[in-house]
Amino acid sequence: MLEFKERCIITGVQKKISKTGNSYIIANFLDENGQTFGCIVECDIPQDLKQLDHVDVKFKVIPGRYIQLKVIDIKKVV
Repeated sequence: MLEFKERCIITGVQKKISKTGNSYIIANFLDENGQTFGCIVECDIPQDLKQLDHVDVKFKVIPGRYIQLKVIDIKKVV
């Protein structure tokens, strides 16, 4: 598995429930080209995080038939 850190702008966080009843959290980010992308969050999200905050994010890439990009750490930039 590959892990890397990036500084991003967060555009929102959503809590969802899968068809099997499991809950999960999706964080949406803005990239340098103005496109948004979403990832599953596997860590605690800071309570003081607001829309359009700059954050340092540690991502994990899980290879396989379907490549997964997950957030394993997120911290607000002060």
